[in-house]
Amino acid sequence: MDGLAKEAFSFTGPFPILQVAVLLIVMYGIYATATRGQRDSGARPDTVPQWLLIAPAHDLIDDVAEMAEHMRRQTAILEKIEASLMACKVALELIRDESRLR
Repeated sequence: MDGLAKEAFSFTGPFPILQVAVLLIVMYGIYATATRGQRDSGARPDTVPQWLLIAPAHDLIDDVAEMAEHMRRQTAILEKIEASLMACKVALELIRDESRLR
């Protein structure tokens, strides 16, 4: 039995009392955090239930997706306008160059 006890104490290291103290401090910290979370998360009568916020969140996501689609369309239109303006610029430069040659 003495061999087994020596083996068990040698496994804990040179400072078993310090290790137990640190373990107790850590366990108390976990317990205090858990009970504080339960205390703070108690239902208050003036709060809005979370399930009521689901529908507005989905509506918001739909609105954002719709706005993104409008922005894509506007970007495509602006790219077409830019291409048209570049074509007009080239045409005007050609007209200007021909008028200088006369």
